[in-house]
Amino acid sequence: MPRCSRAIFARTPWSSDWPDGDKANCAARFASAQTLPTKSRTREDTGRLNASCVARTRCAPQKAHHDQHFLTDPHAVDRIADLADVKGRQVLEIGPGNGALTRALLDRGAIVHAVELDGHLCEELADRFSAEIASGHLIVQHGDATRCDLPAFEMVVSNLPYSVSSKITFRLLDIGFKEAVLMYQSEFADRMLAPAGTKDCGRLSIMVQTYATV
Repeated sequence: MPRCSRAIFARTPWSSDWPDGDKANCAARFASAQTLPTKSRTREDTGRLNASCVARTRCAPQKAHHDQHFLTDPHAVDRIADLADVKGRQVLEIGPGNGALTRALLDRGAIVHAVELDGHLCEELADRFSAEIASGHLIVQHGDATRCDLPAFEMVVSNLPYSVSSKITFRLLDIGFKEAVLMYQSEFADRMLAPAGTKDCGRLSIMVQTYATV
């Protein structure tokens, strides 16, 4: 597993934007000082969208709880998109949902590869961003980010669905990355940062703090 050398954690109470408004949500920014090797990947199971069609992948998503909360507050979206310089960089977005964060990343000059589980949302994204897809600034992949082949990327910026936060976090640590900006629920972020010997410290805390400096 590659070592991610630096991580910066930021917490923002954006609870008013979420259905469960009593729970504050968090953004975590991970950064690595060196270029980390990426595993070789085949394109055999990669599904892509272009302006005219939806390509289904062999690792097509199984039935899942689509528990992702869509970002609606433009200030929250801008806050996440501005945490790192994305201009001209290959950015992986996991769970683009309604495309609010996707739009912000594209507006800042990112080249975005978005992986979305929900096929209907993929079709909506294809319609909404047909020009960006045609120009090569956006690829929308229909698949399950916990197990589908992921593209080579320089950084990842995502609003992660809560139920797969652990799986995706471990997978990103395993792949390695230069930088990541990830939105988590507050209690999940607390477990990520829990000191050794405390009741909240577990595998998640150990792995994140071993392979990233938080």
